[in-house]
Amino acid sequence: MTHVISLLNMKGGVGKTTSTVILGEFLAGELGRKVLLIDMDPQISLSITLLGEKQWLLPNGNRFTLAQLFVDALHEDDEPRFNLGQTLQRDASNVKNVCDLDLLPSSLDIIPELPHLGAISAAARSADPPGAGVDPRRRGPREPGD
Repeated sequence: MTHVISLLNMKGGVGKTTSTVILGEFLAGELGRKVLLIDMDPQISLSITLLGEKQWLLPNGNRFTLAQLFVDALHEDDEPRFNLGQTLQRDASNVKNVCDLDLLPSSLDIIPELPHLGAISAAARSADPPGAGVDPRRRGPREPGD
């Protein structure tokens, strides 16, 4: 069974990155869970903490970060370049005996795209308005041909 745990706070300096790393490494190292950490912060603290700046420069320089995923979503006319296999940083923890802690790194390149990301959400909402595909009389999906 998959579980999603999100750590967020709009205030800086409250320990989000530290708590995320500790929780992820505990789940992977002590409980033997497979953990995927996703760095959604344009400050890239989680990515740098786990990979180190030198190692982070490799995927970032090749555009193997989440920034490319968002750029692809914003520029649908272009050929998508996001590659999950190359973006995923496997066994990202530097703690001995901690395996199965993977990372999807962030990039400073996402900063110019931030003002436009709301358009992705708005487009998704307008494509499938709430209740589309649901028959209110049956409280379930519409039957084909309805």
